[in-house]
Amino acid sequence: MNIPILMYHKILPQRDNTDLTITCDQFKKQMQHLKKSGYNTILLSELIDFIHKKISLPQKSIIITFDDAFSNIIEYAKPVLDDLNFKAVVFVVYNAIDKYNLWDIKKNIEKSNCMSKGELKYLLMSGWEIGSHGLNHLDLTSLTSFQIKNEVKKSKEKLENLLRTGIKSFCYPYGRYNEKIIKEIKKAGYGCACAVESDNFFTTDNLYKLRRIFIKPKDSLFTFKRKISPWYLYYRSLRRR
Repeated sequence: MNIPILMYHKILPQRDNTDLTITCDQFKKQMQHLKKSGYNTILLSELIDFIHKKISLPQKSIIITFDDAFSNIIEYAKPVLDDLNFKAVVFVVYNAIDKYNLWDIKKNIEKSNCMSKGELKYLLMSGWEIGSHGLNHLDLTSLTSFQIKNEVKKSKEKLENLLRTGIKSFCYPYGRYNEKIIKEIKKAGYGCACAVESDNFFTTDNLYKLRRIFIKPKDSLFTFKRKISPWYLYYRSLRRR
């Protein structure tokens, strides 16, 4: 099944000095196109239940994800999604809660505030899903087995204790993973994990290698429409063979 899974980071009125920021105007037009085209947003937890044959999904399902849990999502993305009756998934770096993008300190990238505990709870109450992005946003492929386990398992436990909810989804920092990491993800009790690229033929072939569509600042509305189209998803599947 080829369900489009969109990947965003920051939504701001204007571009910043990263390649991860979509302007409010861009985002609004993209979401309006989804609504006009009859798409229905679902959560990763619902995708898990569907794969395990527990529920059915609406026609033209799509998943919207935000990496890093930046506060600007609350301010600029959520109102747009609320107006369209859309929901999304936010991946949280546990040790950055109520802080900022600590992992970018040495990269000359400006600080961006991350969500607080209260903001994360607000999203949960609004029907959104919270997933883990690790304790510290580290490249898991560069870590020891003990460190991987710590990033994967501890982040899940800490988020569940903080938010009093189950954490079912994980997002690989920088999109990097291998079979050893996937093994730890499964052992920790996650139902799925998001990458960027994967060897899945269809996006949902392997719940621990979910391929996402990276929406970039340079993408025009035409490019956005192309990226979510069934033929483009099929083309990307062929490229991975």
